[in-house]
Amino acid sequence: MRGNWTNKGKSPNSSPDTNLGAIFPILEQETARKSASIVWPNKAKCAVSFAYIGGLQEHADLAPPILEQLGFRASFYVDPDVVLEDAILWKRLAGSRHEFGCSPFESQTFDGNLFGWTIPALIEELNLAKDFVEEFFHTEPLGLAHRSAELTIAGKNVSLISQNLFKHVVTGTEGVNRLSSNVKNLATTPVLGYSSNWLADLGQSNELSWVIIPFRRLFTESNASILLHRLVLENINQKRKNLWIAPVGEVAGEFQRLRQLVD
Repeated sequence: MRGNWTNKGKSPNSSPDTNLGAIFPILEQETARKSASIVWPNKAKCAVSFAYIGGLQEHADLAPPILEQLGFRASFYVDPDVVLEDAILWKRLAGSRHEFGCSPFESQTFDGNLFGWTIPALIEELNLAKDFVEEFFHTEPLGLAHRSAELTIAGKNVSLISQNLFKHVVTGTEGVNRLSSNVKNLATTPVLGYSSNWLADLGQSNELSWVIIPFRRLFTESNASILLHRLVLENINQKRKNLWIAPVGEVAGEFQRLRQLVD
């Protein structure tokens, strides 16, 4: 009887591998269907965030007027020491609609190696930067930004420390963020020239994507960076009906919610 019961309804040639082979395509189709139906809050497939990194004077001086003119909100990742050099200028942004985060290593490391640092010193520096942003701008700092793909001390990857202290981390890794991305290791897409191909195609893909455009130094000898900054913002403004434009932290929160729908 037990033998008849365990084999009931099964073909003599069936096997677990055969059944799994039939199930996998169905699961893939269901995942693809869910992914295709996922959109940003305004039904767009592409999100764009502007990240001003370093707390430079030109960020507080040049960026806010054009952002206000176009109705954009941005993310400012600041180095406390740099901000204090132009405290009166930066104080005008306190309480604004923009988002503020930390970038305490901007002037110290290009490759992610924190030379001469210790882990306790790193933790203290990050917490001091968070406290500064909260007290100076009267808002919770949600994110961290740095130039490199990871942070290292004496050859050891210590990125996990910063990831545990912040809700999102913007890195120097270049690329576009997709549904498979991690908000604790976000890629950026620098604009090297106005004719950048990806800029022309922005918002045309059917795949959910998120582009973070980093701005660092705008003042240069030729002022080309200032002009490029304006041209990029105006170009994206022309495409805004196909884009969701929001600060990094806001997109990161929505991104995690969407990820749960697929997972």
